[in-house]
Amino acid sequence: ATVSVLYWMFPNARCCVQRRWVAEFRVDPRFKRNKGFLHYAFKTKAVIDKEETERMAAEWNEWDLHSLVTYKNLKAYNEKNKKEEVEAKRELRMKLRVYASDTFRGGMPRPFEMKMLKEHQGVAPIMTFEEHIRGQDLTTLDLRLMLKYISPETVPAPAKFLNGLLKANHVFDDESCGHFYTHCRRVLRKITKNGMGGEEAMYKEIQDCWTTMREREGGHRCTLEQFAYSQYMKIAADMKDMDTVLVMKQDLLDRNLQLNSSVYEGVLQCAVDIERADIAIAEWHEMQERYRLGPTVECTHQMLRLCEQAKDIDFAKKLWTDMTEKYLQKPGIDEYNAMIKVCGAVGDSKQAFYHYYEMLEYTDLKPDLTTCNALLQACGDLHDAEKVIRTLDTAVLESDDRTYRLLFGLCGKEGDYEALVEYWGKMQDQRVRPELATLHSYLQALVEMPRKDEEYHPAELLASGLAAYDWAGRNAIFNSETFFLLLHLCAKSAQHRIARVLFRKMVLNDIPFDPSHVAAMIAISAISPSPFPLKDLEGLLTLAATRFESTAHHFTPTVLSTLHLLLTNRADAIRKEPNHTERIASIWSLLTDHLGDGAEREENLQLLEMLREESMGKYIQ
Repeated sequence: ATVSVLYWMFPNARCCVQRRWVAEFRVDPRFKRNKGFLHYAFKTKAVIDKEETERMAAEWNEWDLHSLVTYKNLKAYNEKNKKEEVEAKRELRMKLRVYASDTFRGGMPRPFEMKMLKEHQGVAPIMTFEEHIRGQDLTTLDLRLMLKYISPETVPAPAKFLNGLLKANHVFDDESCGHFYTHCRRVLRKITKNGMGGEEAMYKEIQDCWTTMREREGGHRCTLEQFAYSQYMKIAADMKDMDTVLVMKQDLLDRNLQLNSSVYEGVLQCAVDIERADIAIAEWHEMQERYRLGPTVECTHQMLRLCEQAKDIDFAKKLWTDMTEKYLQKPGIDEYNAMIKVCGAVGDSKQAFYHYYEMLEYTDLKPDLTTCNALLQACGDLHDAEKVIRTLDTAVLESDDRTYRLLFGLCGKEGDYEALVEYWGKMQDQRVRPELATLHSYLQALVEMPRKDEEYHPAELLASGLAAYDWAGRNAIFNSETFFLLLHLCAKSAQHRIARVLFRKMVLNDIPFDPSHVAAMIAISAISPSPFPLKDLEGLLTLAATRFESTAHHFTPTVLSTLHLLLTNRADAIRKEPNHTERIASIWSLLTDHLGDGAEREENLQLLEMLREESMGKYIQ
């Protein structure tokens, strides 16, 4: 109570409390509510007066993380007096030990910790690799700080870094080993994000580092316990290596080490990544019921991801209530995004916006691009989507490929052609290169547009689709779904010539096609003013039959029905072709040989005979 009264009376003063304890309180100006925190506390018998305290504070402000870790820039209070210099160094070491202890026990607030991290990871690295491994006088606490704040750009090779530290004969405790694997995880994620390959080689290198540490553990120079195991298991989870994750967990039990909630973070993450809901649920219940462990925020985050996959909003609400009310944990931006994604998966836009406004009103969190995309996924119409677009503009966030993919889906759902073209133009203006899924979403929206001749012509839809196909084709590799959607647009506008060009491109580029593509081509011929000649139709079916022999496809009832429609509607034109009877008989024979196997073949044969009997009288005199 005394300390609290002194703090609120003198918020910017450093108060020294007698009786063998000296406490320094400091106000971080970035804290909105102007809350102070215990900066450091160390045990001493001396009573430090006000002038001495101010002098110590001035020295403390000059020390950076580099000085604290390497002890190279320590300054004495009196450089002329060697005795005072030694005494000052002893006090500084004491401060550093308590500072590091508070840091790793969660005593230091995260904003200040992030500030220290940003200062260390500046444009120019404060410490080079050689300075790291030459530190012969580094204590265990120094090693913890160095491994925690080291930048992936400074030491990108984990094995080289570890070998250098081992040659210096440093002692690794559990926290030092854990922070080493945290650094390895940052390096691995950076490689994966860049998309340059090499993840497997880096993962093998990290596994070798683990083996080296296990061998060193026998000489009492290295300690591997829960924290180190949990960080290594997260690396295996990032690589979706479930076997290694479970082996590491069992290894902890075999060594009679007690499991904690952090160990289950990697297990749950890997189970959700590989979509093994049974493993995730079993581990979740084991953690709570068998070991009586309360889940961390990260554990809850992984279970929310599982709810998104299973579309289980009820269990997600229970998780959220337990996290905020039972365990009194504060969800971060990732947890809010995960909860909004669950609402989007079940289409509950009201609940999604409830959590969004709750985050804005009761926390200091700011929405990011993931938040906006999750809200768009939950939106039921373009009216709700406009709110999200305003959020993007307010937060000065640039839309990405997924943002426009979701907007195209909403435009197709509501049949708003003008909004669809507008968003496509914005995407081009922002130079956002669409992925193949985004192009498919745009084409699907054009296909789903209702026929409204007073607003636009179906040929305009085809023109928009072909323009998108040409623009995205500079950096995209199309697949069969791309051409299937383009063929649908050709069918809406009855453009069989363009459809034949697209189908020829698909064949020349060796893109696999299925019966749906064949049915689309036949349907286009059936409704177009000038249908395919029987020669071309027979060639199309022969090519399809040849391709189907190397795959599991066969002619489906949809193909048979569209072919019957073509022969029925074009009976007059067919009768004028030479040898039309022989060609039609050849087509029926070709279809009979590729109707599948078993009961499915029997059903298709019955349908084929019925259709042939109905259509024969129309085109055979």
